[in-house]
Amino acid sequence: MIEDRATNFVVHRLREANEGERPPDSLIAVLSQARLAAAPAPGSAVACVPVDDAPGAGSGLDAMVAAILARPGVVSKPPAVVTIGGREGRLLDLELAAGWTAGCLGPEGLVVGVPILNEAGSGTGPAVGLGSDQPVRLILVNIAKERTMAIVIVDIGGSALFQAHLAEAMPIVESFAFRFPTP
Repeated sequence: MIEDRATNFVVHRLREANEGERPPDSLIAVLSQARLAAAPAPGSAVACVPVDDAPGAGSGLDAMVAAILARPGVVSKPPAVVTIGGREGRLLDLELAAGWTAGCLGPEGLVVGVPILNEAGSGTGPAVGLGSDQPVRLILVNIAKERTMAIVIVDIGGSALFQAHLAEAMPIVESFAFRFPTP
């Protein structure tokens, strides 16, 4: 399944599952104009969506990486320098901090997690967030000054097979080529 819009592109791989089990869903999403999502104040009771952009947050590569790494509740390995489609980027493997209990209010009650990124102009809430047992590989790619594209790899439904799915997803991501219109 593929979603292709002006601001995002998503490849969704539905996998087979044993009878009675939910199949793991693997996603590769590209957000053409990623913005840092606002983080609710600790202890606040806010709805899960929509989440505004973080006030005053830069949208350049270095500013976004620094803000994500400084966000409470986020654990990351050190960022790795990568090149995707001839553009410089940073690869971040993110997960929710052990013992993190903050989040937002969904229909069923508290949803533990941390919003990370919004899709520019979407108004539909965080496009990327961390949840319990849901690691994310985030690749931020420098497109232009103060414009960063996000490539997100996530498995909906858990992290048990995440490393194996990363091994399948990364060759796809590494094959991306970006073509920009000339003025």
